[in-house]
Amino acid sequence: MFKLTPIMWLIFVTLKTYLLEGEPPLLDFLGIVFGHVYHHLRSVGMLTAPNWVIKWYNESPIAEPLREKYKTISLDFRA
Repeated sequence: MFKLTPIMWLIFVTLKTYLLEGEPPLLDFLGIVFGHVYHHLRSVGMLTAPNWVIKWYNESPIAEPLREKYKTISLDFRA
């Protein structure tokens, strides 16, 4: 097996689309661009839930089953 760096993985995926499917990897490029935009917005704190959603989740009795259900995986989402 061989190891690929992240940039090489992106190049590999786009070349695979071009070589095996015979069409320009437009959707692959769009996925890469939107992934980078999402990661940047998330890392600078511009992509958060609205305050009313946070308040509903923390205070609403209707959200109690959701809180209990997702309590086990909350560490995965840094909640």
